[in-house]
Amino acid sequence: MNYPNNSIIEPPYVGFINITFDKPIDLGDGQLRIYQSHHNTSILRQFFTNDTITQVTAIDNQRNTITLKILKSTFNIPNSNYTIEFEKNFILNKAKKKRLIEAPQNWNLITGK
Repeated sequence: MNYPNNSIIEPPYVGFINITFDKPIDLGDGQLRIYQSHHNTSILRQFFTNDTITQVTAIDNQRNTITLKILKSTFNIPNSNYTIEFEKNFILNKAKKKRLIEAPQNWNLITGK
């Protein structure tokens, strides 16, 4: 999986996030959640589950990249901190039908001014 460094994204609208893995993937039964950090509180901005993901995302033909459709309101606050949180069962190794991520993963992002 490609891990971004503390990335800066430009509001008001991101549109899509692509996440590329080094192995073919399937969706599991875990969740991916996007939180905004505000005064030591995590505010849920958007989440994806296996039930909701087919309406808002795609997996490429090689099954290595997942594209998530981001709501306009998810990253709409300039100069703010966000966390993308993967549960360990969100993505599965397609060949082995087991989870690709062994522990929950968090990515930190900052919106520009």
